[in-house]
Amino acid sequence: MSEVRYDVLGPLVVRRGGVELDLGSPLQQRLLAGLLLHPNGPVPMTDLLEAGWQYATPDDGPELTREIITALRDLLDPHRVPGTDGTLIQLSDGRYMLCAARDNVDLFVFEDLIASVPEIRARDHLLEASNRIRQALALWRGPLLEGHSGPLFDPVRARLEEGRLDVLDLYYEVELKRGSHHAILPGLAAHVARYPLRENLRATFLLTLYRTGRQFDAMQQYVEIRDRLWRLNGRQPSYELQELARRIAAWDQSLLREPG
Repeated sequence: MSEVRYDVLGPLVVRRGGVELDLGSPLQQRLLAGLLLHPNGPVPMTDLLEAGWQYATPDDGPELTREIITALRDLLDPHRVPGTDGTLIQLSDGRYMLCAARDNVDLFVFEDLIASVPEIRARDHLLEASNRIRQALALWRGPLLEGHSGPLFDPVRARLEEGRLDVLDLYYEVELKRGSHHAILPGLAAHVARYPLRENLRATFLLTLYRTGRQFDAMQQYVEIRDRLWRLNGRQPSYELQELARRIAAWDQSLLREPG
């Protein structure tokens, strides 16, 4: 049986044996997207109905869903034994589960690449860590299951987008530790401008500016986030960010190099 690969980090793309599949009607695509919110996890009928129709499920919604599941099995697993569920979409206790190897789902590949980074960093293999992070970020072609929205999709999309931003923050942190402060400055500045309230990111930006000889600009960046946090959230920056700004203001020379 040809392997089936699912790309969900962006518009949904499914390939069998390397060939992109026509995923059928918009309703069929929404139900497949609902299954792919939790690959290898059971999805109850209620969630599939919500994926397909959101707030306007027809009376025959469950029957239509079962028919579409059969069509998806035909599409994904055309060589299964007739009359059986096959191995790719299984039914247990009224819940459907799309089964896939981790290396055949781009979300799983992303997660596994990032999970390998802490150990690599601990061995001080910073270039390898940076390469893993770049490889993981390159898998994202857009928002998760782009084009599908609603109460079932939106919370998962928001959670994974926050995780993607954490990984992008980590990339700049690793690159700074590698001594690439000049190279990362333009991209880092653009990232800060787009996400101005991310304090760990701003700390990396302050330190990058300081290491490129721009102490005044670093302090201006601290003042900007301090005032913004107070205006929007009624609070001060974290202690760590305040302490970094204090040391930069004092021209702390130890900040110009990585410890160790």
